[in-house]
Amino acid sequence: MRKILLCVFMLFALFSCTQTKEDKIRNEFKNYVSSNFDDPNSLTEIVNIEQIDTVTYENIRNGVVALHEIDSLANLNDSIEKEQSAIILSKIRAHKFHPYYKEELKSMVLRKAELSRNMIAWIDDYGYGMLRSMSDSTDNSLNRLKRLNIYQYKIKVRIKENDDLKLREYYALEDSVGFRFFDKKPTFNDYSEGTAEFYKVAREYEDIMTIRKNIINEKLELNQKMLRILD
Repeated sequence: MRKILLCVFMLFALFSCTQTKEDKIRNEFKNYVSSNFDDPNSLTEIVNIEQIDTVTYENIRNGVVALHEIDSLANLNDSIEKEQSAIILSKIRAHKFHPYYKEELKSMVLRKAELSRNMIAWIDDYGYGMLRSMSDSTDNSLNRLKRLNIYQYKIKVRIKENDDLKLREYYALEDSVGFRFFDKKPTFNDYSEGTAEFYKVAREYEDIMTIRKNIINEKLELNQKMLRILD
């Protein structure tokens, strides 16, 4: 009987000492209030704690894979566009089109010429070397985030202001550093463990790639219109 009572007591002690995640956030937030509020006693109630975001290595890696796939598709579309352009040029030179479409074709040819100039400007400003470099930099930044786990929480509280109670929202970030609290929703620049650097590099890679992708896609659309006229 004594052994049974001892086991029950130990189990009770174990569970009573185990903090839930919400308990931990509450305690950490109260410590934050004590250190950062002019009047810590103005906090009257923590109404609700809600997890609103999770950033892990896996979901970031999936995003990078998607970027590389878009880049590969742009390369494929570029090859297709060049092949189509060669066919279109040969048909135009052979005058294989109805005179009714002459002005429309002329307009599309001029637009394609403008897009080609835009591509030349892209090559001058960035070029394939920079695109590959940004791709490699994105991968290198990603490799430094392999143990990344960041959780973001929204904390709703009641604050006493003068004689009124106001509902306010705060945010908590949990990462390897611990808990940090904000009065506005944190951005990637507030994240630790190199995430701000990664997102800066990844955005630059995406921006450079998107300019080229959009030019190629519009040229493909024009090609389709021209081929319908020339067929």
